[in-house]
Amino acid sequence: IIPSRLNKEYDTAANVLASKDFPQDVLLKVNYIVGRVNYEKGRYDDAISFLETVTPESPYYAKAQYLRAVVLARKGKNTDAAIGCERVLTLPFTRRYPGYADIHDLALLGAARVAYGLGDYAKSVKYYESVPRFSRYWDQALFENGWARFQNEDSGGALGSLQALHAPQFEGSFQPESWILSSTVYFFSCLYDEAKFALKSYEDLYLPM
Repeated sequence: IIPSRLNKEYDTAANVLASKDFPQDVLLKVNYIVGRVNYEKGRYDDAISFLETVTPESPYYAKAQYLRAVVLARKGKNTDAAIGCERVLTLPFTRRYPGYADIHDLALLGAARVAYGLGDYAKSVKYYESVPRFSRYWDQALFENGWARFQNEDSGGALGSLQALHAPQFEGSFQPESWILSSTVYFFSCLYDEAKFALKSYEDLYLPM
């Protein structure tokens, strides 16, 4: 994030760069960075304007398209954000886009969140379950999928996602709300002893912090 005292200087430098005859790849990189900074400063319309200039030939295209979808979601344009996520998901896995595997998985999470926000819980579940098992974001997908399945009236599926999240392989994952969700699912299933046990697990794990 650019410090506030440098915002004016940064904007001035960006305008100078954009006005010169710079190589196309350098200019597209600058436009992506300026778009990202505008997003971080809450200037969403400006961010979209810069991000939309990044073409598929640029290594930053996948990142620009994903960030554009995030900005659209922040603006409440969920349908457009969903289209943006799909655009990222249809890109080929090539060396042209460094770090695309992570961007792809983030786009899956983004698409799932947009569908959840639109109330399409079944579609949200589909996206969450498409996140690869060994993705760095798999634990987050499991947790959020628990909510999507619960909202889709699939208590068993919700508990299955949460039990996977509570497996030893995710011992280092910080997901305190997952135990609250577990307790909620058990409560709505009239399994009150299990609900109390989930709350006790939450207290044992996280209250000492």
